[in-house]
Amino acid sequence: MRPIIGSIKLFFIFFSFAVFVSPCIGQGQVSEDRGFVDLFNGENLDGWIGNKKSYRAVNGNIIVDPKGGGSGGNLFTEA
Repeated sequence: MRPIIGSIKLFFIFFSFAVFVSPCIGQGQVSEDRGFVDLFNGENLDGWIGNKKSYRAVNGNIIVDPKGGGSGGNLFTEA
């Protein structure tokens, strides 16, 4: 009886992993066939308007730079 319970637990662990992780695979890809457009190029703030003094691009992310000379503010895309 004990090996069956262990097999059931193992099945549910694998099943949970498959259900919750598989939707995340491929989310970083752009789907041009559905009309999506990249808003951020991952390198700089080209194509953005607003308070660019307070923001900068670092490692593919837009971050607020506390030493950037601004107080945050709004940042919008030109698109």
